[in-house]
Amino acid sequence: MDPSVMPSVHVRDALLDRLERSPYVDVHRCGDRAVIQDRARGLVLGRLDLRTGVLTVEAAAQRSGRGRCGRLVLSGVAALKAAEALLRRRLDLELFGWQSSDAL
Repeated sequence: MDPSVMPSVHVRDALLDRLERSPYVDVHRCGDRAVIQDRARGLVLGRLDLRTGVLTVEAAAQRSGRGRCGRLVLSGVAALKAAEALLRRRLDLELFGWQSSDAL
């Protein structure tokens, strides 16, 4: 099988496995959903629908206070890499976002 076209169930499982081994996040499975939280503060970084493989990551815009949302369907290695990058960016905003707003 071409690894670039991994079935979504394998991509989902690979993402969850990597997240569960991360020292920075906690994964809580609740029925057909998994909630991904910042381990230090317990803030929700994203949600993964285990049935559909849709990852939703929400982040509040720092200046406007309005929320922004990113959604990604997990299907293939590229989606796995994109999901990891999206969650990493979300975590970075939680941990270091204050630095960029202080600099402005």
